[in-house]
Formats: sequence, C-alpha cells, structure tokens
Amino acid sequence: MKAKNILATGLMFGTILAAGASVQADIVINGDDQTIDNSLGGSIDKTADVAIDGTLGFDNTDPEAPEPGNPDKWLNVTLPLKAVFFTEPEDYKTILGGEHTITNHSGRPVKITLGNYAVSSGDISAIDRLTLVGSLGDSNLLIENGLVNSTLSQDFMTLASPNARPGDLTGASTATFTFEGDVDTDVLDFPTDKGSISIASTLTLNIEALDEAGDPYP
Repeated sequence: MKAKNILATGLMFGTILAAGASVQADIVINGDDQTIDNSLGGSIDKTADVAIDGTLGFDNTDPEAPEPGNPDKWLNVTLPLKAVFFTEPEDYKTILGGEHTITNHSGRPVKITLGNYAVSSGDISAIDRLTLVGSLGDSNLLIENGLVNSTLSQDFMTLASPNARPGDLTGASTATFTFEGDVDTDVLDFPTDKGSISIASTLTLNIEALDEAGDPYP
C-alpha cells in the first residue's frame, strides 16, 4: 500500500515538471528597451540580441542624422564675404545696396541675429540713415544722424532646413539682405562737394542652430 502511494506521488510530480518545461521566459518590448524576465521558470534566457546602427562621420545636411554632442555642428550656412552700399551719381541723396544672399544647408533651422556693427574708417557724418533690410521682413537701423546705432535689434532672420520633414519648422531656407538710407545734404552736398567718401565697416552676424521645431536647444 505504501509502495503504491509513493509511486502515485512520483507520477504526479513528474507531470508538474513536464508542464512547467513548456513555459518560456517572457521578453517584453517597451519602446527602445527589452526586458527578459526568467521568474516564470522553465527555460532560462541568458542572451539578448541588440541591434547596433553605426555612423562614421556626420552629415549635417541630413535631418535624420543622430544628434551631435554639440548642436553647433549642425551649422552649414553660406554667407557673403562682403556687402556694399552706395549712392547713384544721378541720385546722391539716396543710399542703395546690393542684393546679398544667405543660404541654410543644415539639417536643422538656423537663427541669425545681429551681433555688432562697427565702422573702421571713413566719415559717416553725412549719413542721415542706413538700414539693413532683410527679405523676410526684418530691418535694422545701423547708422542714424551720422552715428552708429549702439542698440541694434538682434533678431534678423530664421531660415528653415531645405530638407525639412513633416512636423519640422518649414519656410524659406534662403533669404537676401540689402541696404537703404539717405544722405544729409546739409552735411554733404553733391555735386558741389566734389569727390567721394569711402567707408569701411563690419557687420557681425551670430548664427544659432535650432531644433527641428525651430526652438533653441537646451
């Protein structure tokens, strides 16, 4: 009798083990992570496959490129080395400017602001007004009443990426700027005042990479 009871118990225990062996460890995928949970018993998973994507170099024109450690590495912008303003012989009272182009090639939008404007040589006392005019609507007064404007409005233009994706900031990736203004004829009267005045100056532009939505990086 005892022998039969022992045998019956052994058979039951064997059945439980067989059922347990069919239970697999849970692998739970949660976003970019996977969790292996061996607490259910049965087979034990001790390995995991991790997909690895590698990039050599950095293409800052590709909006799909991984974020670099420094967002300034996104900057890829073409700007002129020189810009000009002038008066025409027939209308020496009006200041005109050439059309100068700024192009964003970056995979991110860029914001351009005015850093500084400085005159290094030449007499600007006859300039009643000199204004920097951007094609996207912003204008900034550089010279007024013969003096450099010391309180520049910093905002100038924001250029979208030429490769913007759905959901990214969209808009022009290329813009132009020029100059316009007036000469004070009470100070300088052409053609009575013969000759010409050459003025050398430098405009410093600050360029900032923005995130896909057009917001500053933290």
